[in-house]
Amino acid sequence: MKRPVLRRCRAAQIVVPAALAGLLSSCAVAPAPLAPQAPQAAPAAADRRWRVVRAPALGFSVELPGEPKEWRRIEPQKTGAPHVTQGLTVESGEGAPAYRVIRFDRPGELDRNDDATILKSQRLFFREKMTQVDVDREESWSGFHGLVVEGTLKAGGAFASRFFVVGRATYLVAFEGPSVARSRADLDRVLGSFTLLPAPRIHVIEEARCTVAVPDLALEITTRPGGAGTSLVVHAFYLGGEDELTYAVTTSPIPSEKLAQSSPDEIVQAAALGLGSVEGAQIEKLRAISVDGTPGREVTARVANAVPWVRARLFVIDGALYQVTVHAKRIEPLTGPETTRFLDSFRVRGPR
Repeated sequence: MKRPVLRRCRAAQIVVPAALAGLLSSCAVAPAPLAPQAPQAAPAAADRRWRVVRAPALGFSVELPGEPKEWRRIEPQKTGAPHVTQGLTVESGEGAPAYRVIRFDRPGELDRNDDATILKSQRLFFREKMTQVDVDREESWSGFHGLVVEGTLKAGGAFASRFFVVGRATYLVAFEGPSVARSRADLDRVLGSFTLLPAPRIHVIEEARCTVAVPDLALEITTRPGGAGTSLVVHAFYLGGEDELTYAVTTSPIPSEKLAQSSPDEIVQAAALGLGSVEGAQIEKLRAISVDGTPGREVTARVANAVPWVRARLFVIDGALYQVTVHAKRIEPLTGPETTRFLDSFRVRGPR
């Protein structure tokens, strides 16, 4: 089983949304609050105490030096889904340090760009808003591709940010204030506390008549490797990062003559062994399994692809071969709880 090409193709450049542009004080657009609020006095000292903020709807938790304001902005597009930007902001008054943690969902562009293209676009955007760039480097965060930019804004004041791409979303943790150096300890505390909250969601694949639990941030990509009208369909959920993690359900009808000549158990055994039949491939583990009384195989193999490791479960259901797979650059993620949760969650809907 050759792994289909699932990487997002390159595009010239992605557009920075107005709400994200409003992050920088040099721009006129500011993040919109969830509801109109009356002007308030500067927070009292007690309001600037450190606190851990869990934001399940945003997919993260973070420690911030004050009570944050949550906001959300939706930008309708001429075509496709709207751009959604949302986050938390802590401001202590004019001239004082401000912290923002932002999540941006942009399915219309993210599914047409790989991580490198997205980081390049964001780097150009930051540089356009700055008179001096002190730090500009790519840096991974928890295995996801990211960007670190620090310097001085054209509008005045210091700016420091950590930007990274996770599946269908991008995250930005940013600081604005008089001096990065004087606020370095607080900035490092905020950055060090930022944690993604695991949030698997049950996803219904109507075409394949099945459900799986996929990571909430995974980007869904459906492909037909043989072209339009092909019987082989790949429903992939791309999380990305350094391991290029991809979860997938692949379905393909089995010819009637093969069904007449071989039992379902023989078919899944042959399909599992097929992973190791290609030159350069090697099967590490192979075992018989059963889900709701349906016999199958689970196989872990190293294959001759750019993303070489795969853990798969194979079943014959209603005359079709189902391959439930997880692909990664290293074997370690394939043994983790997220992979097992995805594989265990597979269920077929309706009569069988």
